Formats: sequence, structure tokens, C-alpha cells
Amino acid sequence: MADIANIDRNQDDPAEQISAVLQLAGISQVGKIERILSGGMNQVYIVDDELVIRINDGRDGRTFERESKILKTIKGRVKVPEIVFSDFSQTQMPFDIMVLKRIPGQPLVSEWSTLNDSQRRVYIMRICDELRKLHGLPLGDIRELGEETPWATRVEQYIEECLESASQDEQIDHQIVLFLKEYFSVNKRELQNPCQQVLTHNDIHFGNILVSNGELQALLDFEYSGICPIDFELAKIINFCFTPGQYVEKKLERHYDKPMPDVLKWFMEFYPELFQQRSLAVRQRLFLIPEILWGFKVAYIPKVSSDRDRSDAISPEELIQKLQMAYDRFHYVFGEQFPHIKNEASP
Repeated sequence: MADIANIDRNQDDPAEQISAVLQLAGISQVGKIERILSGGMNQVYIVDDELVIRINDGRDGRTFERESKILKTIKGRVKVPEIVFSDFSQTQMPFDIMVLKRIPGQPLVSEWSTLNDSQRRVYIMRICDELRKLHGLPLGDIRELGEETPWATRVEQYIEECLESASQDEQIDHQIVLFLKEYFSVNKRELQNPCQQVLTHNDIHFGNILVSNGELQALLDFEYSGICPIDFELAKIINFCFTPGQYVEKKLERHYDKPMPDVLKWFMEFYPELFQQRSLAVRQRLFLIPEILWGFKVAYIPKVSSDRDRSDAISPEELIQKLQMAYDRFHYVFGEQFPHIKNEASP
């Protein structure tokens, strides 16, 4: 049996770590342990096809703990995984822990390329149904999950920080940064527009949708969730629909190398309320400024795969492709035909 007191997150064998987690959770030792995600701040394991264990090193601030509170609060009202144990004290283990019941199914990202349009449309309808339930939760139940600083102030500060950082980054097109700074300066007052505040997921993409046999099983990964204007949810969906490749593993990129306008069209069909905010086009452009800047920055970072070391230099072909995608996203968001978004002038 693992010695909990002597577990080292950086050195111990994963099996030893998981054994220690199960011991802490009071769960009997089991057999098969499969790692399904390893990178950044998170490690994710499946144990005997019955449990999912998520380990986080705590560098994410308190988002991991907040996600746990959100899942416990909305369980039974929105399709989400059930937490059976969590610990964020880091007093008995040197990392944050979440143990969840495993839900049978697979991420929609793995299945999408095999579906016809009729099947795809049904899945988007199912996603919209769950988002409506999420957005419809009484704020009194989740108010404690909000932030003390007003949302518009936090977002404005974040965009300003992104622009300032980009202005000092020689790898990002200087003219685009100047344009975005000017656009933000002229239109940032639109962030203060009255808008329905709801609990949003803020990371809707096909990797975070669990499905099985044509049914949506669960929404996953609420680490970016928060109380936000309802149209902030739309910005993340738009970004995914235009650059789906950045949300998938390298082995799946060939299925997601083009924008998916039909997906956005189906979101508009099944959840039109997302598209009805005043000054919608201006607000969406403001929300997407950090994503546009990140597209240029990440273009210089090679995408890691199982047969490629992190230290490998990016190839010229990959760099050109990713830079082109970054420019395309900029022209898409600020173009005259921002799809499905009314291009109204800022008053």
C-alpha cells in the first residue's frame, strides 16, 4: 500500500499516486489504471472503468476547487459527472484531488467525423438543451461561486493585459495589435451593457461533450465556468467553430482543419437567445481579442504528439499554416460578413 505521507507528485509512479489517492478516499484498492491525460497542471486516470481520478498541482489558483463546488451544486439539474471524493487542502497529498464516477461514452470529438449532418444536428440540439438548463439555474443557488470584482471590470482588465503583453511580443503582428488596441479603446464601453447574468460553462467544444448512442451523456470540465453574461458563452463557441483544430489532439487534426459554419448555424437554430444581445457583434469581437492574440502566439509553439518531443522546433510548414489560421481568424471576426452575427455599429 502506498505511503501517503511520502508521495511526491513529480517522482512517484502513477500507480503509487493513484493507490494513495484511493486510500485517502477510503476506496478499496483496485486493478487496472489507465492514464488518459498528462500535461500542464492536470493528470487524469480511469480506474477499473468505474472511476475517473483528476489530479491537479494547484497552480491554477482555485479553479479546480471551484469546479468541484459547481459540479456538486448543479448535479441532478444538468448532465455532469458525480463527485465521490475531493480534497484541496494539500495537507495529506501534495496535489489537489477529484474522484468522479465514470460515465460510459466517448467525447464527441472522437465521433464527429463519422456522423452525417442529421446526426450532427441532433447532437448540437442536445448541447443547446443542456446549456439552457445550465443558464437557467437560479443565481441564488450559485451566487457564492461569483467573484467580488464586477464581471465587466475583470474582463476589461484581462483584455488590457493581453493587449499590453502582445505589444511587447515581437512574434505578434504589430499592426494587428495596434488595430485591436484602437478597437478596444473605442468600444470597451459595450462591456458595460446590461445583459442577463447566468452560470456559463465557458469552454464548450467537442472534447468536453460526452456522448453515447446518439445521446449526450454529460458536459465535462467546468474549470473555466463562472457567472457571466449569457453572450460570453457564445464567444467561446464561435472560436471553436472557426478554429476547431486547436481543440483536438494532433491525431484528429485532419478532421478539424476547416471552420465549421454549420455548427454555428445549428447553435443559432436551437439556442437563438445566445444571439440576441444588444451590440452583439461588437461585444463578440471584444471577447475574442485574447483568442486572436493567442492564435499568433501559439503559432510558434509546436503541437506535441506521442512521436514528437516538446523541445522539437516547429517546422516552417506548420508555422505558415498556423500563422495563416491566426490571420484568417482575425479577418473572420473583423470582416464585413461575421457569420450569423448582425454587424451593427457601436452606438
